[in-house]
Amino acid sequence: MDSLKPALSELLQGEKISQRSAQKALYEQYYSFAKTICLQYSSSGAEAVEILNDGFLKILTQIDLYNSDYSFKSWLRKIMIHKAIDYYRQHKAKTQLLSLDSGKIQEPSYYDFPNLDNIEDLIPVLQKLSPAYRLVLNLYVLEEYSHEEIAEKLQITASTSRSNLFRALQKLKEMLEPTVKSKLKVLQK
Repeated sequence: MDSLKPALSELLQGEKISQRSAQKALYEQYYSFAKTICLQYSSSGAEAVEILNDGFLKILTQIDLYNSDYSFKSWLRKIMIHKAIDYYRQHKAKTQLLSLDSGKIQEPSYYDFPNLDNIEDLIPVLQKLSPAYRLVLNLYVLEEYSHEEIAEKLQITASTSRSNLFRALQKLKEMLEPTVKSKLKVLQK
């Protein structure tokens, strides 16, 4: 950790976090980590910043709920994801959820998922997915929620969650296929 950055424990001590300077330091220290999470769940940088700011507002107003026995980054991540879900719910009328209740959707296998080692490389592609597809994909793949948990959080059915995941993976493969083919051509030369 950079020695110029204040330690998290210093920032969170008693009344210090209510000071503007401590709040600013906390925001600056975790901004890029939080923004990466928000970008995964948003359609644009502006949307990500809106989610991020709502998340930090909650963190700063409810800092007393943080349990220092656990990782602050995990707590922050959870809040940002919940704020992304809240944002999705607020704008749900603008998004489309696809339900394929009439047919069984096969659970995707490990090979159906793109390599997510460096999620930051995939963010521009993820942002092209519809909000419903992106949200279900992120919650299922990155957060490892079950379809039942996703259904409860998004107020949809588990089969709608499955169908959205299936469609998201299809779209993702379609979008990534030209990139993979172009990389193969370069390697063949």
